[in-house]
Amino acid sequence: MSTRPALRRHGGRPRAALLIALLAVLLAVAPASCAPDAEETGVIARVNGHPIYLSQLESTYDLAQLGWTGGASPSVARLKRDYDAILTELIVQELIRQELEKRGAEVTRKEMDAAEAEVRADYPEGGFEEMLVEEYIDLQTWRTQLAARLAQEKFLREIIRPGITIDYEEAKAYYARNIKDFYLPPRLRFLMITGPDKDVVEKAAAMFEAGKDQQAVGEQYSQISVQALKMRQDRLPSAWSDILAGLEPGHAAKVFKGEQGGFETLVLQERIPGKVLDPTHAYPLVEKVLLERKMREAFENWIDRRLQVSTVTVSTHLLPAPGDAEDLRAEGPGETVREDQDAPREEEPREGAEVQGDEQTGAREEAVRQGLPRDLSNEDIAPPGQSDNQEGI
Repeated sequence: MSTRPALRRHGGRPRAALLIALLAVLLAVAPASCAPDAEETGVIARVNGHPIYLSQLESTYDLAQLGWTGGASPSVARLKRDYDAILTELIVQELIRQELEKRGAEVTRKEMDAAEAEVRADYPEGGFEEMLVEEYIDLQTWRTQLAARLAQEKFLREIIRPGITIDYEEAKAYYARNIKDFYLPPRLRFLMITGPDKDVVEKAAAMFEAGKDQQAVGEQYSQISVQALKMRQDRLPSAWSDILAGLEPGHAAKVFKGEQGGFETLVLQERIPGKVLDPTHAYPLVEKVLLERKMREAFENWIDRRLQVSTVTVSTHLLPAPGDAEDLRAEGPGETVREDQDAPREEEPREGAEVQGDEQTGAREEAVRQGLPRDLSNEDIAPPGQSDNQEGI
């Protein structure tokens, strides 16, 4: 679990288009409903009377910039634009908090404690506090953002999701329209054996060729490492592709010197031909895509409805000043606020053993399987002829 409790996934942070649209609405009504600056020191906006403070804006901005090494400091115009986007995010968070409170579904102390404990479990004793100090993060600020994230997730799970249904005919029609996205390119299942001694690696490979399983080989030769991989044929490293091309299933390649030292060999287990994923196995993927789309639309529609009946006041200091647009154009393109892969979609669970070791890391990462039918991975699914840097659903 990330130590930074930024809102994410289903509407986590509103997507860029939604932020811009919402910001436009807020700034459009702001001149007519700007709270006097002297009303309360440090208040930059109010949502149905509830204040949002400058300190909240600044701390959220600081959290968003952790680890950012973008070079020169932003101009005043760009900083104001970033602040506008974060203020919009804080307003959405407050609208959600108020909705949960109205329904008696606020984030509980127990839920907060459990989420914080999950994060702390990733650190050795005292490591979490040390991280906060090193990153200049105030614990209370971190907890505030954690609470906002939990509220967002609860809102989507308990309020938005129950109102969404996906009809079988709708899923069937989507599958028919996007049949090319469910093509499974040819794949290979194989073992990678590594060890410090060439003779030991050869003997281990011979045991696999004789039909022994991984447990038996590991008990016989404890000094070797065996990794079971399944990869798209067109995404194999060129060296592996050449080695596996000349093998029949059940046979091992000649032992070769590893790039990081030691010795390696590959044992081909199966060649899986390309095919189109049938509707039964495609349905979970189709359902996921349609659910994402409907969740996003429902979330944006909810925000729009809430704004129609809410009173939102914004400080005049955050309104665009003359020349801001020109300054931004002169700077060139840039990010409003760095996102944490905030596209509104559920996180996909990984299954199977994670690949160990640092040799051929990029290729092995592609082999880590995700929660798709019959051990399919996202890398498996792509239209025929699709290039390596493109993926299907």
